[in-house]
Amino acid sequence: MFGLVLLAPEARGQGLDKGNHAFLCEQVRRLGGRKLRIGVVESNRRAMRFWQSAGYREVARVRQATEQAGQTIIVMQYEIRQADGPKGAGA
Repeated sequence: MFGLVLLAPEARGQGLDKGNHAFLCEQVRRLGGRKLRIGVVESNRRAMRFWQSAGYREVARVRQATEQAGQTIIVMQYEIRQADGPKGAGA
């Protein structure tokens, strides 16, 4: 299980997310896993576009209260394919 994963702003857009995702898929697949789930803050449009382009689909929405205000977390799921991994990332 992972917690919060962030890339520094200057590292974004260089393909690191795709490489990290491919590596994670390979590790989960090797352990017999078939799905990945993530939560994306609804207002983070850039992240939503990335995860959708990687093949994730929305499966739920969760309203979460914070000290400042409430926010909606979009729960997304990815079905791991046999070809996913460092040499054949499907994402």
